[in-house]
Amino acid sequence: MYYFGTILSISAILMTAALGNAFLIKSGQINLGGEGQIYAGGFVATIIFNSKLPYFLSLPLGIMAAGTMGTALTVLSAVLHKYKHINYMLTSFLISAAVIPVTDALISGPFRGKTSNLLSTDFIDKSIRFKSLLPPSTFNGYFFIAVILCLAGGFFLYRTTFGYQLSIYGKAQRFSLYMGFSDTKIPFTAGSLCGFLHGIAGAAIILGNYYACHTGFYSGLGWNSLSACMIAFSNPFLIIPSAIFVSSLVTGAGYFAFFNNFDFDISGLIQGIVFFMIAIFSKKIKVKK
Repeated sequence: MYYFGTILSISAILMTAALGNAFLIKSGQINLGGEGQIYAGGFVATIIFNSKLPYFLSLPLGIMAAGTMGTALTVLSAVLHKYKHINYMLTSFLISAAVIPVTDALISGPFRGKTSNLLSTDFIDKSIRFKSLLPPSTFNGYFFIAVILCLAGGFFLYRTTFGYQLSIYGKAQRFSLYMGFSDTKIPFTAGSLCGFLHGIAGAAIILGNYYACHTGFYSGLGWNSLSACMIAFSNPFLIIPSAIFVSSLVTGAGYFAFFNNFDFDISGLIQGIVFFMIAIFSKKIKVKK
């Protein structure tokens, strides 16, 4: 029961970040900085959650701050790509690589908690934590919110004019420009949505899983969400089962390694195999230079 609830709980985080990746991939770019965006978003949210504000203010403010932090990181990549013609994948990865050690230093320095020996912030108050629906696991109501987000994302992409324009822009940028689509609005909106959802994922995992921002909590979340998105071919509706599948792989591999005394991270090996199969059988994603 614990592992079943954990699979669903982690899948909700993967759904959120994978949906952000889907928007960006549909626009023709790929985000490789998901882990830094999740980490920074979770850190900023935790600082606000631990502030002296009442919980009915700290909760929405923390979530919005997390989304804003993620958005700022992806918009920076979009600006560099738009005006300096620097590869989006490269800048997103490098920005994330810079943000992670800075956040580590903040957690282990001025924002380190005083209530435990962990390299983490103080634990957030119980009043704003997501309540477990399947004890002793961390499965909580955010799972249903993540499912709704994916359904809304699918409606946005496939049932709205702007979503249609975003998809056309990603497939044929020159044609979309001839049609009068904005060369600024579309990529910046896609990048903003991607970063915002990664930041929200960081806040959600703090509220429902860890209850404090500790160093390294982001590990694997960015890459696993990207793999879930790629398995689903960037279709928000398919991201729901895809995220559950990826979460099952990771959680199941950890369970197997723990009870069979493996000396290495078998989950990394399994993910490598999955990525290899995706590279063989999935459709080629066109990335603009």
